[in-house]
Amino acid sequence: MIVTGTPVGVGHRRSLKRYLRHGDTVRMRVEGLGEIANTTIFAEE
Repeated sequence: MIVTGTPVGVGHRRSLKRYLRHGDTVRMRVEGLGEIANTTIFAEE
């Protein structure tokens, strides 16, 4: 299962602006294949 995500700025064009936040988990599931879950961890600046 390959997940590439979306280009930078895609959330900016939505009427309801929603961005990933530190600790958010994104899950993708394909029936009969499996599930992948990625939790965002922002780097310290």
